[in-house]
Amino acid sequence: MKRRFPPVSVVELQRIAALLARTRNEKERVALLLREDNVLAFFRRMQKRFSLLDDASKAIACAMIVVGQSQILENLESSRWQGLIDSLKPVDHFYRSIGGIVGYQAALLKHLRKKRKTNASLRYESPPFIDIRKLTPEVWQSILLGLVSLPQMAEIYPVGGAADRLDLTEGRLQIALPAARLMCLGRTLLEHLITDVQTREYVYYRLFRIQLTTPIAMMTSLEKDNHAHILAMCAEKEWFGRPKESFHFFCQPLVPAINKQEKWCQLPDGSLLMKPGGHGMLWKAAEEASLFDQLQKDGRSVLLVRQINNPIAGCDYGLLAFCGMGFLKNRVFGFSSCAREPKTAEGMNVLAIQKDALSLSSIEYCDFQAKGIEDSEVNALRYPSNTNILYATINAVQKAIQNESFPGMIAQWKRVRIGQQKETIARLEIAMQNIADQFSAHSLTELSTYLTFNERRKTISTAKRKRSPDASFFETPEHCLYDHLCNCVELLEEHAGFLLPPMPSKEAYMRDGPPFLFFYHPALGPLFSIIGKKLCRGRIAPRSELDLHIAEAYLENLSLEGSLQIYAENVMGAIGKDGILRYSEDVGRCYLKNVRIENKGIHWRRTRFFWKPELVRKELCHIYIEGNGEVIAENIAIRGAFFLRVHAGERVRIQEGQDGALQCVREKIDSPNWKWDYIIDQGKIDLKLSQTVREHIYSSSTG
Repeated sequence: MKRRFPPVSVVELQRIAALLARTRNEKERVALLLREDNVLAFFRRMQKRFSLLDDASKAIACAMIVVGQSQILENLESSRWQGLIDSLKPVDHFYRSIGGIVGYQAALLKHLRKKRKTNASLRYESPPFIDIRKLTPEVWQSILLGLVSLPQMAEIYPVGGAADRLDLTEGRLQIALPAARLMCLGRTLLEHLITDVQTREYVYYRLFRIQLTTPIAMMTSLEKDNHAHILAMCAEKEWFGRPKESFHFFCQPLVPAINKQEKWCQLPDGSLLMKPGGHGMLWKAAEEASLFDQLQKDGRSVLLVRQINNPIAGCDYGLLAFCGMGFLKNRVFGFSSCAREPKTAEGMNVLAIQKDALSLSSIEYCDFQAKGIEDSEVNALRYPSNTNILYATINAVQKAIQNESFPGMIAQWKRVRIGQQKETIARLEIAMQNIADQFSAHSLTELSTYLTFNERRKTISTAKRKRSPDASFFETPEHCLYDHLCNCVELLEEHAGFLLPPMPSKEAYMRDGPPFLFFYHPALGPLFSIIGKKLCRGRIAPRSELDLHIAEAYLENLSLEGSLQIYAENVMGAIGKDGILRYSEDVGRCYLKNVRIENKGIHWRRTRFFWKPELVRKELCHIYIEGNGEVIAENIAIRGAFFLRVHAGERVRIQEGQDGALQCVREKIDSPNWKWDYIIDQGKIDLKLSQTVREHIYSSSTG
């Protein structure tokens, strides 16, 4: 029989926490806590053990007793007290302004026990939004502003989440891995974020000939050695060709989780089950790490915040338009939003109205009932999705933190594995978006915040959990690939004029697999309107694969039946001896016109993970371009397996010989002989193929 524990009074905990928040030092905290009868009684019984602790450790031990967790100390050998207490010091410090651990436990229990809407004066309405789904003149203006303002931007990624539902492991020992290591759509989730930054910097360089290095900050955690993994990934990738000092890291504290009996969970080794306290820890943790001050010293005033598990957000112009709207409208905070999927673990954006105050806000899915909101089809239409993509000015955030360090506290029960068993647990989490609640106004025209609305498949498609046969594939890597391919259909059909296999329903996709595969490096665009200039008409047959790891390409009237990979070693520039990627036109180039590719391609039945992708191929046409090498091919067919490696400083023409066989004619080059010119024309980003390029290629291919 499980031991029953009397419920802890939240009101009493709040009273003690308020007193603790006003104490000046550890001695005062200990003295205050020893006034409680249960603490004093425990202290007297365990006086010898307490005498071995310093004041800070005594305060935490006393706090554990106050919040009803004395059984943990009672059942633990005295030699292990200090280690357990040390694990609680970061969370006690983080919540010190509300009473440390006592304040944390009071807030956790309060949010778990509330059942219904408690604030009758607060109501919610559909939020006003800026529609960026179409390339209107205002959206183009915001895209250009988002690009021009890159020198003022920094990016922050909360990467320390537990990602338990992905069940990501490696090796025989099944070592747990963080979400950042998940391979999805051709690169890890962390690589997606960095590549998107570099792509925008590359477009900026092509337009203005200025090299930018956007500061990148990451909030890690100790969960699953997340912090060590993130640092190791950056080192493995040699800091992605960026200066090491342009990266900033700060660690969010882990918080204790409770079971249904409201007791802190312990692992088989006796230590506490500690979990990340939510991405909302970002603001206070960053301030305590002096990150905002450092970014301002570097000349940065605006932040773009992105989640690690959403690899689709950099698609097309969405991020540029979103950030540009912040500058265009002179707003201090913004939400990137889209249509919401009902009956899913997904929050919503709302317009919160209390008396005469208005604010754009966010409500997490686990808080719907407490806020009096039904998760229905109607409300899914009224309230758009909270995507965890945010725009924020640093000055505004710092002021908001002074008023509220813990915005949007929430708590929910979850099933997790502890040792060999599954148990229902809960922890207090902070919602990142709710710092926006500090930016209230008296009318819509006075709002200092904003919300953009874009196509869902271009805004959010998360890889949060492992696909299981008996569950929906929503929020799985498989769903990410589906959304990616839907975007590719728009890109290739509407912008590039390609003929494609029809996109199946989700049910048919999960049964039969994708109709085709198309992967590309974002620097090919990222705007679809840019890529549509580089890919000009063509056809991709069913179950064929096109993989373009290249930025400087021109493919006109390509016919593909099978697999074609074009990889450039230098996509956006060359990495110098100092390890820094310098954007330039010293890149690989590929020009294909009226080329037909025919091979056996992918073994569809034997391939399991199209979304990674881990592909089993029968045949492949693979072109690898080193350095600033070039490939030119026109009016030919390449049949069967074909592999071509182009050396730096070399142009290779693939052409038919007199006997009809393919020949690769190699010649040395000193500099690029053709290129795309990036220009701003009539308020839009446009491309032009150099006149000398056309003359050179056409004369060479017809000569």
